[in-house]
Amino acid sequence: MILTRGARITGAVLCAVLAALAAGWIVRDLRAAGDAPALLRYWAGYTGGWPRELPATVQADPVLLVVYVLALSAALRSSVAASTLVVTGLVTLALRLPGVWTIGSSWMDGRFGDELRTRALIGTFVALAAGLALVVVGAAGRRRPEDSHEPLPTRPGSGAGVAAFLVLGASGAVMAGWEIRQFFRLPGLLHPDWFLGGEAITTGLTAAPPGWSSAVLAGLCMVVAWTALFRAVHARPLGMIVAGFLLVSGGCGIAGTSTTDGWNSSGRRRPSSSSSCSPRSSSPSPG
Repeated sequence: MILTRGARITGAVLCAVLAALAAGWIVRDLRAAGDAPALLRYWAGYTGGWPRELPATVQADPVLLVVYVLALSAALRSSVAASTLVVTGLVTLALRLPGVWTIGSSWMDGRFGDELRTRALIGTFVALAAGLALVVVGAAGRRRPEDSHEPLPTRPGSGAGVAAFLVLGASGAVMAGWEIRQFFRLPGLLHPDWFLGGEAITTGLTAAPPGWSSAVLAGLCMVVAWTALFRAVHARPLGMIVAGFLLVSGGCGIAGTSTTDGWNSSGRRRPSSSSSCSPRSSSPSPG
């Protein structure tokens, strides 16, 4: 099954809207920070050298921007456009959904202004609507090829499927194990904030709580690992999206543990933030 021309154009427009939203918040943070390296340090999870104002974005936002741009291109040209639109929409829904209850929460009052929070809430609803529309367009806009010259959706090769099963399956298991460890390491009162957002956790205005985003990424890893083993069409675009998040998260984690900025004057390493956010200084470190 391939996408109709109308579905391709509609999907490309929706991806452009999502890309514009992500780019707009990144540009806002760059202007507010006044210093790109400071914003990059915040995204990477360093506890020192943060921007003057708490950024609204986290390291997942530039990844999402790249995903939307690539999905836009795939919607117009690729034989796997339908699967690409569906998985892009589902990832958007999963990562933007917490904003519905976190942006307007009382514990956000002292961190971001009312006007900025209103804009973020409107943007969140727009992103959720666009994500849902991508799923509908990708699922309902398919048709059978009219002749043999139209390319059919390609499936992952057997070797690639096995490799994805091993690598992403292991990654998902490690992330799930880490969250289980966090559940027992963190104080009981911090558990709801870690997974659903709260006063004890410092996070970006548009970001999902760290436990939520980790659980989503671990679940996606497991889905890709299992479906890639059976060479499902959607395993390729979803696997590329998941790999992008893992690459950025892993790179930032390595940078955070290897840099000398991770050590204070007493020789003890500062607690580093997770891929999405970090606990406030008054709260115990999640590590």
